Amino acid sequence: MKIAIILSLLFIFATIYAETDYKELFQQYKQKYNKKYDLEEESFRFRIFQERVKKIAKHNSENKSYRLGINEFSDQSYEELSRYLINEKTVTEKPTQQKGEKKENSIKSPDLFDWRTKGVVTPVKDQGSCGSCWSFGTTGCLEGCAAIDAGELISLSEQQLVDCDSTCSGCGGGLASNAFAWIKGNGGICSEKDYPYVAVDQTCKTTCKPVATLTSDTQSTYGDENALKDNCYNYGPISVSIYVMGDFYDYSSGVYYNAKCPNTTHNHAVLVVGYGHDSNSDMDYWIVKNSWGASWGLAGYILMARNKNGMCAIASNAYYLEGCSIINPSQ
Repeated sequence: MKIAIILSLLFIFATIYAETDYKELFQQYKQKYNKKYDLEEESFRFRIFQERVKKIAKHNSENKSYRLGINEFSDQSYEELSRYLINEKTVTEKPTQQKGEKKENSIKSPDLFDWRTKGVVTPVKDQGSCGSCWSFGTTGCLEGCAAIDAGELISLSEQQLVDCDSTCSGCGGGLASNAFAWIKGNGGICSEKDYPYVAVDQTCKTTCKPVATLTSDTQSTYGDENALKDNCYNYGPISVSIYVMGDFYDYSSGVYYNAKCPNTTHNHAVLVVGYGHDSNSDMDYWIVKNSWGASWGLAGYILMARNKNGMCAIASNAYYLEGCSIINPSQ
């Protein structure tokens, strides 16, 4: 407890004044995140960490709509992180400009909404050092849809998708649209309990029984944030692809707005679970569930700017599910 309090105070001090004893801060950082290196690597990691703390302090002194902070990724370069945390395969895929169709009984979405308050969103998961973000975006969408349609929230298996969906590349990347098609063709997907996540590519296992499936998936209207908002409210959590900029890794709180973030290119799959408005910054936002563990960002979430010309391509490749079912209820 004492270490956690000291570390917290040091993080705050470094963020505000950038005058902390970096070596002491680094020692506390290693303890908190159980980091261990050999002598050569320690020197390399310390240099990265020191520069990251300086960048964080500079950013937080500029009175922007979001704050950055030290986290478990702060000893790694952005280039290193991009090799396993984001999905480079989506960069080479041209976004489909398909038009989504509205549900017949769809209702105009309210100004604020959060599916987490409805019991249809599983706890934040951690993809680890595997480029499997696409599988988490897929399962999160189906988990929510199944919970809404069938009344039961079951955590689904990302590892089954990583191992068995040959239309994607496991830890090498993939697309939610392909994964949805695989689930339908496979007759459903197993639970995380029966096919647990291990963050590496394995041989496909066929011993578990599917617990949930979907009837159809539809792409939300290309680039239309209003359609994305309506579809989120009417159908449930939505699988989206975004573009990750360097400072995204350091996000801590507030509404993330980076004017340099492109609105058509994407490299990371996440889940939109709601939306709202921040009175402090006077900005609309998306509530986005990430797959980097609960210690990142706002307990694993990020508030991303909404109605800012589709910032970070959030509306360029979004999928919602029109119908789902529980095949074998959990025991």
